[in-house]
Amino acid sequence: MFKIVEFVESHEVDLVPAILLENGQCYLPNSLTDSYEEGRRKAKEAELMDDVTPLLSCQTFRIAPQQSSEPALLREVLTKLEMVLDQQSTILRLLQLREDQEHLLDIEEGLLPLQDLPRLLSLEQRIQQSPDYKQKPINWLGLIGGADVRDCTWRILKRLFANSLAKNLNWRGVNGKTSVATLQLREVVIGDIRRNPITANVAEMEVEGTIRRWLQLAADREGGRKRRLLEKAAVLSALVSLSVLRGGWA
Repeated sequence: MFKIVEFVESHEVDLVPAILLENGQCYLPNSLTDSYEEGRRKAKEAELMDDVTPLLSCQTFRIAPQQSSEPALLREVLTKLEMVLDQQSTILRLLQLREDQEHLLDIEEGLLPLQDLPRLLSLEQRIQQSPDYKQKPINWLGLIGGADVRDCTWRILKRLFANSLAKNLNWRGVNGKTSVATLQLREVVIGDIRRNPITANVAEMEVEGTIRRWLQLAADREGGRKRRLLEKAAVLSALVSLSVLRGGWA
């Protein structure tokens, strides 16, 4: 049997065999052991002794007050328990946030990019009727990102509008085209761009100017510019041929 004692002179606390304690005195060996095995052997011999031998030194001791360590241990346990509870609460919040984000990212398959005007108007109507639904395209398109305002805007617009639809859109809605400035999707695009840390503080005017330019170039994309150049070349060639024929007739 062992007891925890505190030596009066040195104020050291140690664990010693109970057999070495008598009348407030602790009888310790005069020499230290060099190994763990030797120490165990001598401790065993001490437990079997009937009397304390002169080879032991005597030190005054008192039983270490355990009540002083218990509150400290209790505080440590409570502190760690509180940390565990905080970690569990954080994990639960993260899991809930992930579930909410997955729900908000649930975009119908084939919805985007919008292929024609009826689908555009249908999406606009759904956004107007349900403000919560507006957050879905914002969250989904907001993951696209980009290196700057132009790059981010063009990437989002490419995912939002098919080029065949973009040809029938412009900013103000002139020349029989649909106005983008009056659409709810305009706010969706601006919200997406501001979700990007690089473009978080962008002004609406800068985004609107970038949208205008993207729409203006819709006719040049997907081979449109090359096709127009070939058409112009064909017309010019026809005019030259016609001029030559007229010269020959003269």
